[in-house]
Amino acid sequence: MKGKKTISAVVVSSYSVYSSILSGEKHLPDGRLVLDEEDSHPECRRKTVEVTLKGQSEPLSLVARGNLTFAKKYSLALFDPSYMQQACCRFDSYGKPHTNFNSGKPLKESRVRTPHFHCFDETGVEIAYRNAYIDAHESEIFTDRGKGFKCFLDEEHVVCGNGVGEIKNDGLLQPEEKEEDILKGVSFDE
Repeated sequence: MKGKKTISAVVVSSYSVYSSILSGEKHLPDGRLVLDEEDSHPECRRKTVEVTLKGQSEPLSLVARGNLTFAKKYSLALFDPSYMQQACCRFDSYGKPHTNFNSGKPLKESRVRTPHFHCFDETGVEIAYRNAYIDAHESEIFTDRGKGFKCFLDEEHVVCGNGVGEIKNDGLLQPEEKEEDILKGVSFDE
C-alpha cells in the first residue's frame, strides 16, 4: 500500500497550543500576493509573508507556491516557527488524493481528493479534509487561485488588512504567448 502516516510529536504533546494557533484570529497586512520569489523547483515561484496571530508576539509565516506552467497546481501553508518546523496547516489545490489512515473507514472511503486542507488531529496524525466551500467551488478553485486563497484565508481565520485576498504570478514570469502561423509552409494544393 502506498502512502504514509505523518505524526507530529509536538502536536501530540501540546494539542491545545496547536488548536489555538489554528483557531486564533490572524492578520495579513496585504492580501495581494505576487509569487515572485525563486523556488527549489524551476517551474514554481513562491512568496513568504508574515502573519500575526492575536495574542502572540512571534509572527507566523504564510508560504504560497504556484506552478508557472500548470496554473491549477498551487499550495498555501501556515507555519509557526516558534512552535513546530512542519506546516501547521496547508491547502493543496491539485495532486493525488490523501488517505486518512486513522479514519476507521474502508480505504476507498478514507481518500480525500484535491483540493483539500491538511492539518493534525488530536493524536498528532496528519489528516486531509474538504470543507463546504471547496465542495461548492471546486472547479473555480482549479481555475482561479484567488478562490483557493480566499478559501484558505477563511478556513484559517486570516483577515487581510486591505480586505482583498488575491494571489498572482509576477507578470514577467508568465509564459510568453507567441503568435505564429501553424500552417505556414503547408500547401493544400494537390
